[in-house]
Formats: sequence, C-alpha cells, structure tokens
Amino acid sequence: MNMLDMRANEVETQLVDAVAAALKSRLARPIPAYLRRDRRGSGGLAAWQENRVARHIVDNADRPLRVSKLADLAGLSSGHFSRAFRASFGLSPHKMLAHHRIMQAKHLLLSTDLPLSEIASACGYVDQSHFSRRFHRHTSTSPGRWRRDHQCPPISKGQVHA
Repeated sequence: MNMLDMRANEVETQLVDAVAAALKSRLARPIPAYLRRDRRGSGGLAAWQENRVARHIVDNADRPLRVSKLADLAGLSSGHFSRAFRASFGLSPHKMLAHHRIMQAKHLLLSTDLPLSEIASACGYVDQSHFSRRFHRHTSTSPGRWRRDHQCPPISKGQVHA
C-alpha cells in the first residue's frame, strides 16, 4: 500500500469517525456527566428517528434537503423537528448537512484527483464557487490549497523498500 492509499484510508476513517460522532450527538462540546439527563424526556429525537434522519442526510447529501422532508421522515412538524434535532445532535439540520458535505469533500480531495468542480457537484454544491466559499468558511483555506497542504509527498524510487 503506497502512502497516498494510506492517507486516503486515514481520511476515510476520519470521515466515518466524524459522521459517527455527529450521529451520536457529540459534535458539539461534550456535556459533563453531572449535566446529562436521561434520554427520556430530553426533548430530542427517538433513536429510530435519529437513525432514519441521519441515514437520509448521508444518502442524499448531494441534493438539496429540506427540513420539511426530514420532519416528515421523523413524523414531526418542521418546528418541533428542528428543536428535537438540535437537542439530539447539538447542531441544526442545516449545519449537520454542511459539516457532512465538507467532510465528504475533504475525503474526495485526498482520495481522488477530480477537479474541484466535480467534487463540488458530488458533494451537493451548486457550483465550484459556492463550494469554495463554504469550504473556506469551514477550514479557513481554499479547497485547492487544502488539497496541496494535505497530500502525501511523492515517493521517489530510492525511498521505496521492497
């Protein structure tokens, strides 16, 4: 396995870990044990609702998602759903989707040599400009620069050990 494959696997693992963390309501600062309440009565989504909504976000991140559609999946009104989603995940549905798209983009930036316009489209952005603005807002750097800064250096023939 070459260094690029190892780096791609590392980023993929980070992506899975980040999504799992978000799905387990731990993306926001952890709540100290003495402040945690029993899940029952917390005002959040039920486990089946969390799973259904999270799966829908992951499976449809490349398309526009509406809170009303997510609320329908959970069997709630849009207003109640938004409050329950935030109570469960610590983020609004919009911010969860934005975070997922950025993580997906980082994975594609490292694991492929696709042009930024194709990565933007694959991650649900209208165009490369919109993707670049959102990426910069999240990472404080452009997608192209982030790709260059995080790529493994090329391996020369003298560095390869059989």
